[in-house]
Amino acid sequence: MLRCSAAFALVSYGQANGEEAANAWPVIDPRGREFFVRALAKIIDDTGMTREQVSQMAEAEAQRLIDESLLDSVMPGCLLMLEASGV
Repeated sequence: MLRCSAAFALVSYGQANGEEAANAWPVIDPRGREFFVRALAKIIDDTGMTREQVSQMAEAEAQRLIDESLLDSVMPGCLLMLEASGV
């Protein structure tokens, strides 16, 4: 959930800023944003971590996706997860 939340945030940001690579994916918002919110809330509820801690984890995961050029490889699975989530 964290990985896909980070991926959706990156694609959403890219789409909002007209990035060609991000626009290759289906429009993410508003469903991706809702997935992000629900996923991070669930992580907080399940782990007892603070909002700040979970936010830092999401930022770190987004940075990892960028640094390791993983966004294109995780997005297909994340889109399936988004569909299965019912969001």
